[in-house]
Amino acid sequence: MIITTDEQLKDLLPSLTQHHSKSWQLEAMVRNRVNGRWRWPGTEFVVDKFPDYSVLMCRPVKDSPEYIPWPHATNIVTIFAKTPETLDAVIRRDDCLDWTRPIMFLGVDTGCVHVIKKRCEELGSRDPNWKEDEYGILYLLHASHLAKRFDCYWNEIRERTLSCRSSN
Repeated sequence: MIITTDEQLKDLLPSLTQHHSKSWQLEAMVRNRVNGRWRWPGTEFVVDKFPDYSVLMCRPVKDSPEYIPWPHATNIVTIFAKTPETLDAVIRRDDCLDWTRPIMFLGVDTGCVHVIKKRCEELGSRDPNWKEDEYGILYLLHASHLAKRFDCYWNEIRERTLSCRSSN
């Protein structure tokens, strides 16, 4: 895996934007890093190849004192893959992930979940949902749920704004 620099991450942003419905989590994380809003201490952004990457991942830096393993001493990994096939090949590489520690996968596109689940099962996990001492944990975010939450969020803000204005 290739550890990216901030300049390389800037170069990846247009591609992430093109795949926004699948890459939104990493797009936001990369944008925050390159804009200096949040550096994601103790983590690194890696790609399978550069500049024509197929998989982009944010993972903990091995033995970094800055990384806070949350929750339950878990390595949190966020992955964007252009295709499930490329993700399958990448997560089998020795230099990809430390499978000896529990991993929590966040913001994984639902089209790639089966690949991670299969790999976790091959490594001995019975179920990639929340269980202590397992190889993988998946928190799934589906775009249809996000749209509903986003609308509710903005409606709530709009109502608060209107009620504040009307009370004056």
